[in-house]
Amino acid sequence: MPYLDALALRTGGPGSDVAEDLKLAGATINALAEVDDPAALEALWRLRSRIRHRALRKQLDTALVTAAARQGITAGQLIERGVPGHGLAPDGALPSILTQIERGA
Repeated sequence: MPYLDALALRTGGPGSDVAEDLKLAGATINALAEVDDPAALEALWRLRSRIRHRALRKQLDTALVTAAARQGITAGQLIERGVPGHGLAPDGALPSILTQIERGA
């Protein structure tokens, strides 16, 4: 899977050392949409910000919606799940060592 996003990026538009092949780029986007791995979702988002071809961007949007539907959530919820927690609690608070000691953890 780590090479799918690179392949889509290299074949998805001008400016790379590989010939533009929109069908191949589209196939790699579809393959990423079918992978049940958070890294695939991150790859789709990276591609969404880097690919400029209009048809491929539409396909990326569809792939993101498809990945969300497969998990039974909306695309917005899927985006939220992809955001790293950085050690924060679900309410957004940063638990400290003192708080854990006070609770007897």
